[in-house]
Amino acid sequence: MLGRRWLAAAVLATVGVAGPAPAQFADNVAPLPDPQDLARYGVTNSWHTQVPLLAREKVVNILVHEGTVTVDQGDELAQLEAEAKAGKKRELGAPREFKRQREALVFVATDHGQLHCLEADTGVKRWSSKIGLDGDITYRPAITDKYVYAVSGTKLLRINKENGRTLIERELPSIASASPAATEHNVYVPGGNAIWCYEVPDPKLEGKGGAGSSQLLVQGENFVRDEVNGGKRFNVSIPPGQTRRFEKMPGVWHHALNVAFNSAPILYRTDVIACAADGTMTSYRQAYGERNRIHHNGHAIVAPLGSMDHFVYLASSDFGVYCIDIRNGHELWRFPSGYPVLQQPVPFSTEVLVLTEGGGLTSLDNKWGQPIWTNEAMRRLVAVTREHVFAADRNNVVQVLNRKTGGVLGSLALASYTVTPVNQYNDRLYMSSPSGQVLCLHELSSPTVYLHPQTTGIQDEGAEKRGLAEKVGEKATEKKTKPKVVKPAPKKKNDDDGGSDDDSSSKGKGKSPSKGKDS
Repeated sequence: MLGRRWLAAAVLATVGVAGPAPAQFADNVAPLPDPQDLARYGVTNSWHTQVPLLAREKVVNILVHEGTVTVDQGDELAQLEAEAKAGKKRELGAPREFKRQREALVFVATDHGQLHCLEADTGVKRWSSKIGLDGDITYRPAITDKYVYAVSGTKLLRINKENGRTLIERELPSIASASPAATEHNVYVPGGNAIWCYEVPDPKLEGKGGAGSSQLLVQGENFVRDEVNGGKRFNVSIPPGQTRRFEKMPGVWHHALNVAFNSAPILYRTDVIACAADGTMTSYRQAYGERNRIHHNGHAIVAPLGSMDHFVYLASSDFGVYCIDIRNGHELWRFPSGYPVLQQPVPFSTEVLVLTEGGGLTSLDNKWGQPIWTNEAMRRLVAVTREHVFAADRNNVVQVLNRKTGGVLGSLALASYTVTPVNQYNDRLYMSSPSGQVLCLHELSSPTVYLHPQTTGIQDEGAEKRGLAEKVGEKATEKKTKPKVVKPAPKKKNDDDGGSDDDSSSKGKGKSPSKGKDS
């Protein structure tokens, strides 16, 4: 009997007592690159971090957000106090100044529906949130000043950007098929064959009762079941014959087609542009949903849309890349790649980078769509700096390319980091391994973040003609308003001046009116 006990104890010591799975196996952590190898090509490590993962969890996507945020009200009050102490006074009725500062975030999504938010400049984890089920596709979230709007499966979530707490969770009528777009008033979600617009609660009124709310609230729970159409409503005393329903993020409008919407909506001024799978691009009014079809090329869209300024870059099933002006739907240019384009075109101010299946990486002129160079060995775009393009080949080796010529300058041993974002905003190299090791690199010549210009500088033909007409009009106006030289008029008879002036002014006229009168 004692031998059996000793045998059981030995087995437990060898196998271990069953417990919670470790956050991450140490053997699966990707090795960090050698600093000397990085410095050989002018690259150094900015930061690295390990996001917590379960035993079978993997990183599937990295999303980069580069934007601005309004400075906290506390800073404004502190500024007012500092001005008051310094003796400075603001004029009454002067408009209040709100400053905006840069905000850069990196979102790491896993195949278990987990979303991690990191500071893009330091790698410090801001929060982690569970937004979906295992296997759900996590798309790029929409970012506003205070909130993050994420979709996963049939759920739309409103998340606090500071702490990651889910504030609102809304059920969608169908599975989300692309990333959402959000403003301070509405959220636009493509789901199935429709695009849905939902109203965002006003942050000023959220969590506050209106006038007379304390008198209307009944003892008990604040929200009760809605007898009209399900859901919940405020538990208030409603007069007979009246109903008062409550719905978080209610639907404002939606538009459906016979095909699915497979691309994220694009916001431009007061419009939202959505593209269906058959290539139908439609512009909607953000508030009312009034639509106007602006482009249809007759081919299916096979990759997410690229956008910059007022231009959209779409890859179609005819192996072509189109540049469309979303203001009027006019086609600026078309590039026939000759190969399937299954990845998003990445536009910059001077060029557009296109990855094709079999054709490699091609750099196109942003104004005319003409190819500048092609490197057939590249399969994945990593980052773009001022003078270099970092791209991975078929063996996941990151190659350093000359941005002007596409020639290979060297290679970096980063084969373990296979997850990279689409980054057209700054010059940082963000990458992650499936095991959760997130890495950020930068060039030694760029210690501070370099932001790529987000304007193309392309001017349409109509604007060029108007500018030319204005220049011609300015010249004509100057010619018309040129002062004329007027000869002085002859003096009158009763002038007391000497006769020399009269004689000089009357030369060539045959008769002088003052002749013989001057003495």
